[in-house]
Order: sequence, then structure tokens, then C-alpha cells
Amino acid sequence: IPQRKQNPVEKQLAVVLYRLGGKATIWDICSKFGIAEGTVPLFTSRIIKTLKNLKEDFIIWPRASVHDAKVFRNSSLYRYRNQLFEESDYVLADSAYPISLNIIPSFKNPSGLDKTKQIAFNKKHSKSRVVVEQAFGRLKSRFQLLKELRTKSTKIATDLIEISLILHNILEKSGDEWEEPSEQILLYRMQFDASHNTRRTQAIKEAGNIKRQNLMDIVIS
Repeated sequence: IPQRKQNPVEKQLAVVLYRLGGKATIWDICSKFGIAEGTVPLFTSRIIKTLKNLKEDFIIWPRASVHDAKVFRNSSLYRYRNQLFEESDYVLADSAYPISLNIIPSFKNPSGLDKTKQIAFNKKHSKSRVVVEQAFGRLKSRFQLLKELRTKSTKIATDLIEISLILHNILEKSGDEWEEPSEQILLYRMQFDASHNTRRTQAIKEAGNIKRQNLMDIVIS
């Protein structure tokens, strides 16, 4: 018996990227790409396996739960700070980090005669650090599946998060500029999703009617 030809890699990747990039259900993905329901997890597992080979190049984490300050002390930014920073250079950090010439955290507990100024400083400090939040915002905007992981498996959820991070960092390093979708695009997506959901509901309803008719023919004979 001849073996069934595997789908092109481009199609498998497209299916997984579509899954990561939106909130489509497995049924919606099957409908869009003309594939069977079991094919989506199959494609996903293949792409996960391939992309995870790049994990060491694009994701660096501590081996276990570690305080942010310790992570920073073990980073190349801290180890090579004398080469990377001029005396007037500094990095803004939250109050958990130790203060130094090059690390300026916010005031942990504003107090004393300068309390009002410290609170005002913390507000400006926080606004300047919002770039970190924007980085996570870009990640979740690119891969909207991260906003609502539809799986009961911790392993699958972890794998989907990891490959999203790998792809995100590849795009960031390549200089890809991410722009938030315009209102027109968001409206189109909503209309597209609504259309898909309507067709799905209709298909389920028709299937139910056929099944009920068959049951009736069996019971009332």
C-alpha cells in the first residue's frame, strides 16, 4: 500500500501560525484549510518539535524559580556593565533591584521630607519603564492564542507558549516592525469570525436534524 504523501511544510506552518495568531477554534481552522480535525494537532506537534530545536538560541531562562534581581546579576548586561555603560548611563528597574550607579530602581516606600517628590519620581519612572509592558503587548498581539489558551494539557500549553516566544524573538531580532491592527482590520476579523460561527452553527443544526430524523425513523417504524 503506497504511503500517503505528507502535506507541504509551508501548509503545515501556515496552519500553526494561523492557530497561534488568532482565537480560531480547531473546527474553524479545519474549515479554512480544508483539513481533518486530527490534522491540526498533528501539524502543531511537528512544528513544535522543529521550532524547539531553536529554543536555546532564542529563549534564555533560569532553571527554576529565581528572583528578578538574581536573574539580572547573572545576566551578561550585569557582568559586562563596566564595558557596556558609561558613568552617566543607567538602566531603570523596579524597586526589587539593588541601586547602583548604573541601576536606578524606583523608591520602594516613599517617605520622609521628600515623600511627595519620591512619589512623583516613581510615576515618571513607571511611565519610562512601560516599554517592557509594550514588549509583552507585541508578543500577545502577534500571537493572540496566548490571550486564551484553549487546551487542558499543561504540556501543550507550555509548548505553544514556547514556540510563540521563539517566533516572536526571531521577528524582533530580524527587525520586524509590528503595528497594531487598524479598526478596519479588526472589524473585518469580527465579521469573518461571525460568518464562520454562523456557518458552523448552521452545519451543527443541520447535522442534528438529520440525526433526529434517522432516530425517528428507527424508533417510529
